Amino acid sequence: MGLPSPRNRYLKLGVWSLVIFGLGILFSGLLPLIGVTLNYLVHVPYNLFSAIAFAVTFIAYIAAQMLIVEGLKDEDTVIWGKYRRYTRGSGFLFIILLILLTLAIIYSFYPGVSERVFIILTWIWIFITGVKLYLISINRKPILNRWI
Repeated sequence: MGLPSPRNRYLKLGVWSLVIFGLGILFSGLLPLIGVTLNYLVHVPYNLFSAIAFAVTFIAYIAAQMLIVEGLKDEDTVIWGKYRRYTRGSGFLFIILLILLTLAIIYSFYPGVSERVFIILTWIWIFITGVKLYLISINRKPILNRWI
């Protein structure tokens, strides 16, 4: 409700990409339970499926950020200007973190810590977006423009 123009196709695609990301996170929580019951013969396809699911999930997240930035391009800069810059910067930071996480997993360099930092920073953008949209939808005036 807080998004400026619901007919904007970039915003719609951004929201749907975020839904795909959420479903991917939900699915990744269930995927290890499936892997426990599998035997060795299906272990390799399971790992491949897991890698594909990871890629689709986080590509959807990056796409959501970039599509939302593009969708807000022609909107009021008083309300959305800082948020657009924040989202674009967050998207590029996320790409860098994704590369670092992949390297940490490949080289076994604190992969658990890297995964946790990666997920925490992912949810911070979603949290700030939710707060911004909620406050705009209840007040209909620029709130949080000092920060985002």
